[in-house]
Amino acid sequence: MLQLFLDKSDQRKIKLFRYLEEKPFLTENIETVIEELGFSQFLLDKAISELNNDFITYQLTEKFKLGIEGNQVTLIETGQATSNLLTEILSRNSIEFSLLLEIFFENFESVNDYAVRNFISYPVIYRRLKELRKALKLFHVIISKKFSLVGKEKNIRGLMSFYLTKIYGSQMIIYPEQIQQEVSAFIAHLMATTITAPISTSSENKLRHFLAATFLRIKQKNFLVDEAERLQAEKDSPITESYRNISSWLRSRKKIQEELILHVESQRLLLYLVGEELLAPHLCASSFETVEVKALNHSFSNTLKEVFPIAHAYEQNYQQKIGVLHFQLIHFQFEKTIAAKNSDITYFYETYPEYVQFCKQYIEKRRQHERIWQSKEFLFYNYLLILIETVPLHRLLPPIYVCIDFSLGARYNCLIKKNIQKISDLNIHYQQAITKETDLLLTDRPLDGSKELTQIIWLVPPRAVDWLHFTQQLLQIRKKLAYS
Repeated sequence: MLQLFLDKSDQRKIKLFRYLEEKPFLTENIETVIEELGFSQFLLDKAISELNNDFITYQLTEKFKLGIEGNQVTLIETGQATSNLLTEILSRNSIEFSLLLEIFFENFESVNDYAVRNFISYPVIYRRLKELRKALKLFHVIISKKFSLVGKEKNIRGLMSFYLTKIYGSQMIIYPEQIQQEVSAFIAHLMATTITAPISTSSENKLRHFLAATFLRIKQKNFLVDEAERLQAEKDSPITESYRNISSWLRSRKKIQEELILHVESQRLLLYLVGEELLAPHLCASSFETVEVKALNHSFSNTLKEVFPIAHAYEQNYQQKIGVLHFQLIHFQFEKTIAAKNSDITYFYETYPEYVQFCKQYIEKRRQHERIWQSKEFLFYNYLLILIETVPLHRLLPPIYVCIDFSLGARYNCLIKKNIQKISDLNIHYQQAITKETDLLLTDRPLDGSKELTQIIWLVPPRAVDWLHFTQQLLQIRKKLAYS
């Protein structure tokens, strides 16, 4: 989702970077890279050179190095960061992002003024602004002739808080000092009156940027008046008390006196806290009882139990999580949808094909449901995660019989079994001796005279590559059993 800030050269570099970091051994044959990425030899050499220059420029040389060894392109990394870090840095330093920030903070006067202040030619800025306008239109956000952001107010806030969280993380220095102070004061107020459980760092970062975008737009007199939403709650319920705490703070600190504006802005902040599960579950229970949420829950749950009858036993586990997801879909569809764009789900296709197929078919059959289809990536990804979390995969799968027989004896075999159990959700039945049911023999010595039996031969102790071969073979056996 940060690609709209990157020029073609930067996109090419990140494409190569991500391609290599997804390879099991961070290396690939040059001809294969050229063929699969559509690069010429010149563009490949250029991308490698520019990436290494970026590592130097942005002080990332202790984390990454890229080079050619023989006919292989190889990435060396220390595990301290991923390509996301460089993507964020390049986005932060791009002209497009700089333009967006100036417009968001109402500092952009004209193309000529910006060009002069930043020592960039007028045609370049004009072209980049035109490209930014085109990109933002896809999100239904317009840059007006007066260089302000126009569109649904909650979408503008959602878009900006998403990008600012993605690019700046815990850093808040981008905002005016007054906004930073208001955010800190409001969070302290929430902690004292409304939020009782500890907040993770990533959740707090999202909250801070969401609040900063909200307070800045309120300061600029951009309100949510025409986009009122109502939270389902009884008159004197605990969630109503949370609303009063938020409303009283906004009235005193933001000086909002108009009742409609105060109500809508307070509701939106409360909706965010509920949707991000920052409040205690008992406070939010009634919020997930709206007609639309219950209808979505009912449809998903019934279909799941039809396809996987075992899901009946785990309904309590996934029901509330599905309710939260559908609540997010209804109230924060825009920002949740853009955040889910381009999510890589290759791992899930390989590891959880049954759940992938179910989620895909469930959404495909609801093409006519506008809300579901517009957010299909978001729902697919989160339905998948909920199923993985709440419905044990091994209960759905046919057994895979694995015989573990190392020359070091029973205690070593037991150690290997325990380590396999830590990394696999498959329905593995462990054997001490080979039988006619055995699907795989795991050992440090090959068994002669058995061409039919699949064998994995490990070093002792096993290397990373040994574990890789083992998991790949398990997946092959699983596919074979599924279609047998």
